This record gives sequence, structure tokens and C-alpha cells, in this order.
Amino acid sequence: MIPVGKFARMCQVSIRTLHYYDQIGLLHPAYVDEDSGFRYYEIDQMDTLLQIARCKRFGFTLSEIASLDLNHPENSRELFDRKEQYLISKIHELQTSLQDLRVMMERAERKTDTMSQTKSIFVECTETKSTPIFSLRKTMGVGDFGQAYSEVYDAVMKADVKPGLRGARYFDEEFDDQNSDIEVFVVLDEADLAKATDLIDGGLCAHATHRGGYSTLNETYNGIARWVFENGYELTGAPYELYTSTGFENPDPATWMTEVYFPIKKAD
Repeated sequence: MIPVGKFARMCQVSIRTLHYYDQIGLLHPAYVDEDSGFRYYEIDQMDTLLQIARCKRFGFTLSEIASLDLNHPENSRELFDRKEQYLISKIHELQTSLQDLRVMMERAERKTDTMSQTKSIFVECTETKSTPIFSLRKTMGVGDFGQAYSEVYDAVMKADVKPGLRGARYFDEEFDDQNSDIEVFVVLDEADLAKATDLIDGGLCAHATHRGGYSTLNETYNGIARWVFENGYELTGAPYELYTSTGFENPDPATWMTEVYFPIKKAD
């Protein structure tokens, strides 16, 4: 048996980390002395701690790691496959960002206007219909979307409804990608209206299609906001987006399409 302090030093983690892993069920001590409360570990538990560190490096959250079968990874194949697709999509997205960076630098060297991106976004007015959705709304960051959608799909299965397109709606006036009031959802058929948890009201919207990875999605948002201002409109509700083509269909971000909607009306 190895005392917690020595085990922490051997594994290059803090005692506080081991206590927390015990608390959330990731790694329990092999033995706890009832009288002193001292914690002891087995040498083989170093392998489990290494697996946890690896999964963190792969981008799994601690709550996701807790749901994995670290001793038998083959039992969690679906989760690992999903993370693999996510990492592949991030690689493609980084490659796209690198290409965009090179284009921007080339324009700068030629003294081309690099600040005209928002003017090149094609925006149109469109009348939308009311859309029933099955959703989860809470304060979160965009990095929490995966877990949030998992919760939505779990609830969808229990409610026995057929999910359609995925989407997200943003309620804060100032967007913070780490901490904002966000609603993630799946669109429902009108036949499942009674089971909807929320409704996106129909009406006039400024709409644009974003093509490419999510790292440049802000350019489309800025382009729509510019169009709204320059054409005498004002926002009447929370902007939202629908993902019509995603990494689930193709890991290459160049193939992804996101429909972005700003509910609007003519300014007074």
C-alpha cells in the first residue's frame, strides 16, 4: 500500500487532485484507514491515473472520463470514436485557419483591404415559420456543447420524439464563448409540437449561410450585424443557428454549413 502523499509524488499530481478524483468517482483509494482517514493506493492504480491523464489530453472532460470504462476501453468504443472524429475535425479546422492566416498576410503585403470581410457576407431578409424545438438552456461555453447535446438526445429518446436539425440560440447581449446564456436544441416535426420544450417564433429574419469551420463563424455574425444596422433594422430576439452540414457527415470543415438567423424589425 502506498500513502496518498507518496502516491501523489510518484504520479506527479497533487493530493488535492487525488481527493477530487475520489470525490467524483474517477479513482478511489484502495484503502482508507477508518481511524485516521489516511488514504492508500495500490501500485497498479498508477495505470488508471495515466489513463485519466491521456483522456484529458484527448479532450475528454472529467465527467466524460467518469463515464468511460478505462479498464476495458473497447466497452466505450462509441465515445472514443466520437472523440476521434472531433479531433479530426479540429485538425481540419486548424488547417483552414492556417490557410486563412496566409491569405490575410498575403493581402496585407499587397496592401489589400483586409477589413472588408463583413461587407462580403451575403445577407437576405426571410420570413420564418415558428419552429418547435427540444432544448436545454443554461449558462455554458461553446466547449460544453458536446455534453449539452448528449443530454438533449438522452431526453429526446425518453420523450420518444424524432430529432431533426441541431441548433443553438444565444440570449446574452455580449457573447462570451466561455460563459453565456445559451440554448442548444434539436428541431422537431410539427407532429411532435405537444412534446416541444420551447418554440422559436416565426417572423422576419436577417439570414446568412456560413460555410466552413466554426472558428470563423463570428465573421458571418458580424456581417449580418453590419447589414442589419446599415439597412435600418434592429434586433427583436435572440440570434440562432442551424447546423445543416456538420462534422458528423464529413470531418472536413470546408463542407460544413451553418444557417444563421437574426430576428429583426424596421427600426423606429
